[in-house]
Amino acid sequence: MGVISVNGIGNLTRVTLYLDDTTTEAIKNDICSIKGKAVTITDSNTVGYGTASNPIFGIVTVVEPQTMSNDKLIVGVGTNGFFTDLESTGVAVGDYLACDGSGGFAKSTTATNAQVTALDTDTNMTTIFLR
Repeated sequence: MGVISVNGIGNLTRVTLYLDDTTTEAIKNDICSIKGKAVTITDSNTVGYGTASNPIFGIVTVVEPQTMSNDKLIVGVGTNGFFTDLESTGVAVGDYLACDGSGGFAKSTTATNAQVTALDTDTNMTTIFLR
């Protein structure tokens, strides 16, 4: 990965962006813990958990350090399509979603670009569609 990439805008499925300092600190160098988390735009070419009710920009699919010291992380973010096996609570099929501020999803009171398409109530695993 290694570099910021927004190739293919218009029919985009994944972009490579920086992970913001607040979110990097929140994961405490457990870089694998951010895979499958919801992120929002927090700065120029930068994503992070943001705050509750921020719009979902995408789901982290890949993460790697930009430098050997892990002080700056680069993430691959899926920005449209179906995303499966995501942990969630308090949502139902058909609900629109927003960020919850900690990498998860929260039910949105208004229509958004993210919607629950399937839910396994035994495991709390959700499938969402981003458009």
